[in-house]
Amino acid sequence: MSALEEQGAQVVPELIAALKHADVNVRGAAASALCSFGPEAWAAVPALIKGLNDGDFGLRMQAVIALGEIGAEP
Repeated sequence: MSALEEQGAQVVPELIAALKHADVNVRGAAASALCSFGPEAWAAVPALIKGLNDGDFGLRMQAVIALGEIGAEP
């Protein structure tokens, strides 16, 4: 279990904020981390959908993966 997973879904708001960071590496790491939370990260879906339009291909792919891991609306 990762340190983020040990923190639980309480870190999701911080990860959502990180999706808006100017540094693409921070945005990508946040999207990747959200994958660990599955449906508990549902609040991140709107920000991840915005990430689908990011200029960085890698981030767009991370957003797709995270959305798939989060799944449909609970």
